Amino acid sequence: MEEQIQQILEPLRVPHFYCDDSWYSCPKAEDGCANDGAGDDCNCGADKHNALVDDCARRLAALMDGCYGCSARVTSCTQFEVGAPCLRTPTEPKE
Repeated sequence: MEEQIQQILEPLRVPHFYCDDSWYSCPKAEDGCANDGAGDDCNCGADKHNALVDDCARRLAALMDGCYGCSARVTSCTQFEVGAPCLRTPTEPKE
């Protein structure tokens, strides 16, 4: 399920900033950054943004499958089932 959700959310992911003058590019951009002082870490926000997209995918997958500790479960694309909180913990196998 998570793979399908990742595929749906893929257009929301952003690439690392690239500039024709690579001095200003993000160090993680495809062609890198000419500024050695910029380091190796992302400085354009793409890593943080894409981590949020990944987190959304995980949360949606959990909701679609009956989440851990939440009382709502998606039963179809348009219907939600609300009931008692799920007592399953994240370490228990899914049924």
